[in-house]
Amino acid sequence: MKPTFPILRANLLAAATAACMSAPAWSISYGTYDARAMGMGSVGVAAGNTENAIFYNPALLALHDGDEDSSRDGRLFVPIVILQASGAYSEAVDIADQDLDGALSSAVDNFNANQDAASAGQVSAALTDLDGAIDDLANEDIGLDNFIGFNISEPGDREGGAFFFGTRIMAGGRATVPEQDRAVVDRYQSAMDIIAAGGTLADIDPELVDDDGNLIDPNDSLSSSVDIGAVALTEWGVAFAKEIDVMGLPVSFGATPKAVRVDVYRESRGYSDGDLNFDDNYKSHYTINGDIGVAVEFAKHYRIGMAIKDVVPHDFQSTSVDEVTLRPRSRMGVAYTNSLFQIGVDMDLNEIEPLAGEAPYQDAAIGVEFTPFWGWDFRAGYQMDMTGVRDYSYSVGLAYKVTRFVFEFSYLKGSASEGGGVQLGWAF
Repeated sequence: MKPTFPILRANLLAAATAACMSAPAWSISYGTYDARAMGMGSVGVAAGNTENAIFYNPALLALHDGDEDSSRDGRLFVPIVILQASGAYSEAVDIADQDLDGALSSAVDNFNANQDAASAGQVSAALTDLDGAIDDLANEDIGLDNFIGFNISEPGDREGGAFFFGTRIMAGGRATVPEQDRAVVDRYQSAMDIIAAGGTLADIDPELVDDDGNLIDPNDSLSSSVDIGAVALTEWGVAFAKEIDVMGLPVSFGATPKAVRVDVYRESRGYSDGDLNFDDNYKSHYTINGDIGVAVEFAKHYRIGMAIKDVVPHDFQSTSVDEVTLRPRSRMGVAYTNSLFQIGVDMDLNEIEPLAGEAPYQDAAIGVEFTPFWGWDFRAGYQMDMTGVRDYSYSVGLAYKVTRFVFEFSYLKGSASEGGGVQLGWAF
């Protein structure tokens, strides 16, 4: 008869391998890449212009009248900086800077050396700080989405071209705090309150004291964890667009072939596992991909557009078995535009699976731009998650042009997120 243990071990290894092979993949959202779109709720598939078309719908490059040599509608924007973070992300950074687990361990060591009311009060204070952090982060999604780069665009007469280079950095995570961790903190808090009031170790729960009569460090009993994923997309892209006649209807087609570097980081860490190890848990990949778009402008003021980013799907692994999937992301938009006023609506056509265990989402947005006089643009937007999981956000923006210099700013605020954008440009 064959021994049982090797068979059991083989079955366990097979099960683990199957689990790794079926590990979930995380995908990437459509994105916000410039200050104009951010100020308009990230609308750009139909309400975009030739300046930012390369990011949202390259077909919009062809929605332009006049020769490139006789107009000053070409733009160079450098730098473009977009920063967005969830409130939970900011709280997580603050908590990491406070080193709450280290402060708690130091307070416990001090108590074990003195075992008096004052040192018990220090442990109690450290536990209070830790309890507050648990309340702030418990089962909350953490998100970060930044972009920095530049682009240059030159529209012609019903055609156009553009080039961009930039890096988009996305990070997502979810802190998981089991109820037993809250119970541990409460037990230690109650014990320290007893000693701070004049009691001794004999008066508290004996399970909190080791055989040598020392208080056990509560950090050893905490099992909270965080699941983290991060992706850096560095892209070089060249866009071109042309309007052609399709059965009597002028239709613009555009494409942006691009070279892509993808840096993937993925890690799950327990509360007591120490610092995150970026060097051992990220991997770089290189690939070729592209974006495509189509737009129809009719009655001079109305537009319908659709675009797909990263038309070729790719799976990218970190050094672990987890994958980040660069799936095609499709978005549709409609817009009304004239020389004084623009309004547009965009909607994701597919649901986005985030990076590290957060809930999936599907965005819709509305944005407006008002140009009351030459040289000034005022913008506002609203973005929401159609699944109802993520928070809504409002945004505002401002652009000012003096001679050939262009300055654009935007600000975004949601119930649990905040962001801003700035870009400097030159008209030619």
